Amino acid sequence: MRPNQISIWFKPDFLGYRGKLQDCYGQSLATFKWSRRVASAYYNINYGAVQFLEGSYPLFQVGVSNRSLSNAGGNSYRATHVYRYC
Repeated sequence: MRPNQISIWFKPDFLGYRGKLQDCYGQSLATFKWSRRVASAYYNINYGAVQFLEGSYPLFQVGVSNRSLSNAGGNSYRATHVYRYC
């Protein structure tokens, strides 16, 4: 995984297509064609966190204290937005 980015995957266990996020604050995943497609995520930045949301409803988060989520379980394929705390 490359430094200074948040990696997201289409399948659990970091498999399938991989996307990357870097920007701070709120973003629609639809902009990158990733809306309702995230199943796993890895945070490779030394500060902050990113929260995955369905609309404004929080689903899961990765960040400095919990860098990886290999399987979002029941929240897989639900995220429509992200919010990165920088």
